[in-house]
Amino acid sequence: MSEEIIYSFTVRDVSVTMDEKTIKDDLMQRYVGVGEVTRMFHEGEDDTPKTSIQVDFTSATDAEKIHRDRNIVIGGICRRVYAIKKPAYQRSNQQTGQYWQNTKKPLCEQDLIDMFEEQKQ
Repeated sequence: MSEEIIYSFTVRDVSVTMDEKTIKDDLMQRYVGVGEVTRMFHEGEDDTPKTSIQVDFTSATDAEKIHRDRNIVIGGICRRVYAIKKPAYQRSNQQTGQYWQNTKKPLCEQDLIDMFEEQKQ
């Protein structure tokens, strides 16, 4: 898919009897811009499915409302959504003389705040 994902949500307590295609078809009837629906699995020998899924939206049309209301309707049931935060990756900052390696190590919010505070000084 060449479209950029704008919002990704985790939805919990979705019955494992509903497959990804069924969930996606249901969501596409209600919402605009549904991209991918991915079922999460327990890691290990059995790889059993979890009741959690990830839903990616390629359009902000309904995704912003879902994000604001913090719920989505799947199978006629209103379910709580949890936004998936995309990590910010460290980059070099030549203006302040600090160099961060592109190690793809995610920065947390406090790291960003600390970087901005250092730049102010």
